[in-house]
Amino acid sequence: MAQKQPDRRVRIWHARFWHGMTFSVWMRLLAYGRFAVAPIKWGHVLTITLTSIINSAAALAQHILKGREIEAVKLPADPIFVIGHWRSGTTLLHELMILDDRVIFPDTFQCMSPHHFLLTASYAGMVKFLVPSNRPMDDMQAGWHLPQEDEFALMNLGLPSPYLQIAFPDAPRRRGTLSLSGLDAHELRKWREGLVWFLKAVTLQSGPKQIVVKSPTHTARVKTLIDLYPNARFVLITRDPAAVLGSTLKLWTRLCDSQGLQLSDHSKMAERIAKEFEEMMEALIADVKALPQGQFHHLHYSDLTEDPIAQMRETYAALGRDGFDQVAPKIEAYFAERHDFKVDAYRLSEDLQAVVDTRWQPLMDRLFDALAARNGASAD
Repeated sequence: MAQKQPDRRVRIWHARFWHGMTFSVWMRLLAYGRFAVAPIKWGHVLTITLTSIINSAAALAQHILKGREIEAVKLPADPIFVIGHWRSGTTLLHELMILDDRVIFPDTFQCMSPHHFLLTASYAGMVKFLVPSNRPMDDMQAGWHLPQEDEFALMNLGLPSPYLQIAFPDAPRRRGTLSLSGLDAHELRKWREGLVWFLKAVTLQSGPKQIVVKSPTHTARVKTLIDLYPNARFVLITRDPAAVLGSTLKLWTRLCDSQGLQLSDHSKMAERIAKEFEEMMEALIADVKALPQGQFHHLHYSDLTEDPIAQMRETYAALGRDGFDQVAPKIEAYFAERHDFKVDAYRLSEDLQAVVDTRWQPLMDRLFDALAARNGASAD
């Protein structure tokens, strides 16, 4: 898949991040940013406000018509969580995992319209112009019914999320929303209930199959997730930290420029990314040690792209999943369609390279040591 020019509809599409909120959630987001909206963004605020009122009415209708059905849903199996830092290859891995017809996944419409998608999903085609054909940060395919991060659903439901800072990049950062360590008991309970509710709603619409969930944010929440779903499976993907830093900086800069409600010079962006990486890795190193054997697998991005069949076969085996021979031809076809896709190369400044060398690489080394010790314990 050759590199393409950015889709001209990207600005409209990005506005969808906040268009999924109800009025009360939208007002809380504006209050979080102290209503410091740039004048050039006032038009977006008006349209989102109007949409939020409609969302509130639709949310009430879904609660009345579907609330009991959602609560009655029993997941047929605990979820599979695809985890890893942003730009580590989580989207690629997620798309490979869902080639298996025995699983379901949250799609973009469900994640952007969590309050009412059970009533409105059939109308998604009427607003398909809001979604570009390809994602702006890496040219991968986009669309309402393609897989999406459930973090957007949790954010639109009004739960604490680091993604709120995309709207107000210069607002004071609330610590602990990534690892959930900054939430009080009430907030944590509501977060847990929100995730369970959303996965039930997706299952109600998509069918009683095991759900595969992908959000980089969940990398810092393994302990919380395993408490909710004791038999959950986790697949971690890692990538060269220099490439991750360069790509993540590009990602967040583009999102804040097109999605944000204030204008920013991004002078604090690199340090914010550095601290979130540290928070994520510290949490993961602590949590991965407690995961039962057979519920966790790690692979590297370069290995996956070099030999996807072997890597995915190993992933299936590590998670105790059968039927890979039926999935393998789909994986081969997936890569055949994208044989000319090119990954961006990143040349870091001296300051950014110092972040990798002195702060990120030591954490990666500790993580790999923890994984090696885990594998050694398994072998014993």
